[in-house]
Amino acid sequence: MYPENGDIKQNLFGVNVLSGKKFFKCISRDSYYMIFADIKAYPIGNERAEIKTFEDFLESSCEMVFMCTDSIFIEFYSKDRKVLDKVYNNCIGNDFEKVVYKTAADVSGRGFIAW
Repeated sequence: MYPENGDIKQNLFGVNVLSGKKFFKCISRDSYYMIFADIKAYPIGNERAEIKTFEDFLESSCEMVFMCTDSIFIEFYSKDRKVLDKVYNNCIGNDFEKVVYKTAADVSGRGFIAW
């Protein structure tokens, strides 16, 4: 895709909806630079809903939310505690900075759009 200013940009995924296998293949590429990302994962066949807040996430069939803002601020939400523990331990094991669990009270009303 070529934006109006002439800079060449390519959508990492190419489409808006991917299977888990295709998603993993895309994020396993050798190099890419993520500036903004707003990714929501639903079970196959479930209806997608617009998720604007943490409460919307809890009420939806969405299982995971990943948001990246300005390349460095990452938020990850999952309804599965085992998944949260794996992501948390991976972040700690790779020396990520300021990795914290947040409670539902901490994120209540939080906007779920990365940009």
